[in-house]
Amino acid sequence: MQINFDKDLKVDNTANINLYGKQLKIVFNDDFRRKIADARLRVEASYAKLDDEKYVKELSKKSYEEQRKVANDLMKKNKEIVISTVDSLLGNGIGDFLYQHFNGSTEAVSAVLGLLEEYADDAVKNIKQEKKNKKLARFKNHH
Repeated sequence: MQINFDKDLKVDNTANINLYGKQLKIVFNDDFRRKIADARLRVEASYAKLDDEKYVKELSKKSYEEQRKVANDLMKKNKEIVISTVDSLLGNGIGDFLYQHFNGSTEAVSAVLGLLEEYADDAVKNIKQEKKNKKLARFKNHH
């Protein structure tokens, strides 16, 4: 049996990024995945209180100003998580640069992280499996 990983596996996990005039480099590796997972867990944890019916019921009894403070604190915390994650992946100051570029939108900066994660998903490809899937698809289409 002859095994040739050059033919069966494609690993291209470094990328040069042109990010609104800034030239950056990123490596889609375990460290990248850890940082993305950590950010996701931290954001989910910050929203966890809102899944607690008792907490939400108590919060609804508070004044508008108190409820607004809770909402603003939550948004501020999530902004900090997203910006610090971008900084840790792309370089110090890039998160705030993007935040300013997107007119103060944490959601837009989060979308950048989502796109990076999609690119990371494509960084390692099992070419052998892809070829097999294409053959199966052709067979299914003809029968």
